[in-house]
Amino acid sequence: MVVPSVEELTRPLPASKLTLRCDYCSINYRYEQYGNSTNGYRYYSESRPFVHCSQVAYMDRFCCAHMGAAATIYHLMLLSHSHHGWNSFESIAEIYNESMRDSQNHNYINMVDFSRSYPITLEEGDDENYFGFSTAAEIHRKTVANGFWNYELELELRDRDMENFLFARTNDREKAMSLIDEQRADSIYDHDTCSDECKRRGCGKLFAVDGNWKLCYPICMYRVPKEISGFDGALQYVDSCPNEPATGMAFCGEHCQDAGKKGIPCTLREFLKFSLEASKERPTADSNADLTAADCQGISSALEQYPGLSQLDSCEEVAATKTQCNKDTGQPKKLQKWTRGIWMCASGGGHIQMWQPLYQSEGPAQVFLLMLSWLIAAFGNKTRRTWKEVILAYDNMCHVNNLKVARNDLPLPGDLKYIWKDINKIIDSLYINNHCDPRCKTLYDPQPIKEKNPSFNTMACEQTFAWMSRFKKIVCSMPKTHHHFYIHRMVKRRNAYISYCYLHGRRPIHAKKLDTKE
Repeated sequence: MVVPSVEELTRPLPASKLTLRCDYCSINYRYEQYGNSTNGYRYYSESRPFVHCSQVAYMDRFCCAHMGAAATIYHLMLLSHSHHGWNSFESIAEIYNESMRDSQNHNYINMVDFSRSYPITLEEGDDENYFGFSTAAEIHRKTVANGFWNYELELELRDRDMENFLFARTNDREKAMSLIDEQRADSIYDHDTCSDECKRRGCGKLFAVDGNWKLCYPICMYRVPKEISGFDGALQYVDSCPNEPATGMAFCGEHCQDAGKKGIPCTLREFLKFSLEASKERPTADSNADLTAADCQGISSALEQYPGLSQLDSCEEVAATKTQCNKDTGQPKKLQKWTRGIWMCASGGGHIQMWQPLYQSEGPAQVFLLMLSWLIAAFGNKTRRTWKEVILAYDNMCHVNNLKVARNDLPLPGDLKYIWKDINKIIDSLYINNHCDPRCKTLYDPQPIKEKNPSFNTMACEQTFAWMSRFKKIVCSMPKTHHHFYIHRMVKRRNAYISYCYLHGRRPIHAKKLDTKE
């Protein structure tokens, strides 16, 4: 038995923690999970009132607000702060601690005295700030972070009917997040409840796509073959390994072993010094890696579902009609190799349909395949009549639509071959005036659509990025798995918030007002 603290919204509470064990079946019944170290632990059929944060700290899931309304500490402190306030785990912890200190709560004072009288013995490798005095009386950023990941992961697993997922090892939490990320990449976010105001803004017909270059993370510096499984090599795709590098290394664990066999230094600074002295480019893998950029973007799943896509022509532009417009889609120089950001598709009402990581650059070939995978997921089972009502806005549409692959019928079964030609393509209102080629304002002018539907919001992506870009200082310090899962959960909460606002006659609040005519 240990004596943990339970952090409530109004005060910390001392508590006793018991673990029961069945000697007959060797099952341990922890507070939040049951099982054993051999087979793993799983959640109970119903959520427990407290969230596990560490061996000696739990957080209260449910608190009573005034007038009998049920609220949660995570909605009031963690999730809402993260969603609307863009607060880091450390700031949330300090907000709570300072509030407790200033309130002079008697439970807090008693726990301070208890901590000083019975200090916790630190073991080798323990963080003194985490396991010392703050354990009983205050919460630490690691306590908040663990509570956030555990709470959000449990919700996500229950939403997907995966609550029987087994946690047998320390990193199984991150494995569950990776499994969820694979499922997310192949699907679009649900939007079952659509109000009249949401439809008036263009939901269901108008969609905007764009790239956000602020949300990125370091990846392995190894090159992998460009060919995507199913293609004959004509497709010019990104050659980045999407895995995160090992700690202090230039490559992921798999490619560190490969580099070692080739006599290439693996630590980041030694590899950069080696590259400069030898005037060598990044090393290239001898064969396709287990995980490619296309796998992380859901494109590989589209290829498996529609093998005919392997017959696509080269994703190069048609030289005769190449536009004069020039958008900077490259990547700035950094010590490590980073992702380019995220690609996102949002409806006119502001609901986020899909997002995927971008690698190397926001080039037309990569964006076209991302658009195509979204179109198949969202409208693959619709008729051509519906496709002809879809409006797709993108600031670099002139280059995307000038690709050779976009000029011909797609090698897809049935009417799907016409899906790209049937949709209406425009350049959003914020960027159309920046295009110097006169053909852009003729072929992709959004004004006719705005005249017919004055309330359509062609800049939904830019408005979403105004909110999402505030997470830069938080997610850019996270590894890939946490980075993707954090954005995924914030996207789901953002969609729920937008639906709530429209249903109650409110306009969703964005981080800042864009200088537009919308």
